[in-house]
Amino acid sequence: MFDKNEFVMGSDLSTKRLVLPFTIVGNATPANVSISIPDSSLFAIKTEGVDQIANLKESGETVTISNSTISDANSIFGMYVKVEPGVVSRVCAAHVVVMSPAANGALKTCVYEGTAGVTDKGNILLSVDLAGPALNAGNTLVGSLVVDYKL
Repeated sequence: MFDKNEFVMGSDLSTKRLVLPFTIVGNATPANVSISIPDSSLFAIKTEGVDQIANLKESGETVTISNSTISDANSIFGMYVKVEPGVVSRVCAAHVVVMSPAANGALKTCVYEGTAGVTDKGNILLSVDLAGPALNAGNTLVGSLVVDYKL
C-alpha cells in the first residue's frame, strides 16, 4: 500500500500540462476566418469554414466533433492536440483562457470529444463554446488552450 503523500506525488508527476496560444480573426465568410497558432505541428483548430485538424490528424484517425455544433456566430470551435511522443490515456482538465477582447475575458471549460477527450490514436480532441465574440464578424479572439492530461 502506498503512503498517501507518495500516491499524491506520483499522480502529480504523471500529469502533463500544455498551454497553447492562438488567435482567431473572424470574417463574414466562414472560409476566410484566419487562425494563427505558433506551433501548428502540435495544435489545430476547426471553425465553421476552416479545418486545420484535417491536415494535422494522423492517418486513419477519427476526429469527429459530435458533442458541440461548430458555429462561427456563437464562437463554438473544435481543438486538436497532437501529443508526441506517447499516447494520452486521459484528459484531466481542459479550458480556454480568453485574453482579448476584454469584454469576453473568461475561463471557459472545454467539452471532451472522442472518448473522454482522447481520439482513437491517443491524441486530444476538444470543443469549446465561448458565447462570443462572434467569429462571423470582424472580431479578433486571442486566447490559450490549457490542457492537463496523463500519458
